[in-house]
Amino acid sequence: MKFRRFNSEGVGVFREYLHRLREDPVLPPPFHLLEDIQYTEELDPSIVAVPYRFNNRMSFARWLYEASGREQALIPRGDPGFWAWLSLALFDQVAPADGQGRRRPGAEELDVEYRIARRFTRRACHRTRP
Repeated sequence: MKFRRFNSEGVGVFREYLHRLREDPVLPPPFHLLEDIQYTEELDPSIVAVPYRFNNRMSFARWLYEASGREQALIPRGDPGFWAWLSLALFDQVAPADGQGRRRPGAEELDVEYRIARRFTRRACHRTRP
């Protein structure tokens, strides 16, 4: 996957999805937004990485570090659009569906104030599905 970032409109659309998810926990994630040029933009320099299931926070951090090292780029740690985009890209780990397809990412994440997406992604580091 080639990392991107949500622009402010994209963050707003993702935030709206999270609010609707509270009412309808089987609402499918809007993965189509990940490459939509209306809502996202490429990072410069670009970062490319193959996603996989993270066993813990350290494996997630290592994955990010290695991806940025290969491209000799810095992870935009203070960029809420990047963290929101990465949260959606890894949504199956961030908010895995249960046996009935319901997602329950937690109340604090659904209050998404731009930076919440970063906490959201941090949770992906240690969540695994059986």
